[in-house]
Amino acid sequence: EALCPYVAIQTEFTRLFGARPKEARCLRPHEAVIPRADAFPRDVDPACDATHYLRLDAGTKGGRPRDVPITTDAQRELLARARALVGPGDHLGRPGFSLKANTSHFYAVLARVGVTGRQFGVTAHGLRHEFGNDAYEQRAGAPSPVRGGNAADRTRDREARAHVSRLLGHNRPAV
Repeated sequence: EALCPYVAIQTEFTRLFGARPKEARCLRPHEAVIPRADAFPRDVDPACDATHYLRLDAGTKGGRPRDVPITTDAQRELLARARALVGPGDHLGRPGFSLKANTSHFYAVLARVGVTGRQFGVTAHGLRHEFGNDAYEQRAGAPSPVRGGNAADRTRDREARAHVSRLLGHNRPAV
């Protein structure tokens, strides 16, 4: 955060919402929070009592938007800080810079603090994986296979994989 508050907050959106780094850069926090009633039906989770969702619709892979439930105090606090950082209508990239320049800056700042596959074996995209693994564990009631877990109930495992796939914008449980 000391190096760049924009990169810091983008990184937090990757971790707390499973956003791709590009989605986090393009996010307009004042407009992105929507009521559950306005969320895409495919993204509304009947098992979740979230009243609001975060709409990720810019910078998405394949241009396919998705809605992620807002369920934790950490997510709500992050949204409040993001709104304080940028004005209405503004995205979380540095003002006055192109998407390409903001992308280069993002990875340069992360490299300066060692967040690279080469330096520490950690990447910004890995934070998205962490979000997905945490969501799997919560839904399946067991650690994900990547974390050495093995869900005893095959139906629960399939449902958890489908849930995580939707959260991450893939809609393919194999991913």
